[in-house]
Amino acid sequence: MNSFYKSIGLFDSSNFSIEMEKSEFVDSLKKITYKTNTSFISLIPDNGIPTRFEYRGM
Repeated sequence: MNSFYKSIGLFDSSNFSIEMEKSEFVDSLKKITYKTNTSFISLIPDNGIPTRFEYRGM
């Protein structure tokens, strides 16, 4: 069943291992994450977010 969920893009959690310093990973993630408030209202799509960001959140 897990392979079915994975094939349709549904994940409850994901673990991965990389050889990278934590600070380097955090800096890389910040470059593609649009910092926003996570309240219900802020989750409404915002077309004003630059397209270089892949994720929204804190």
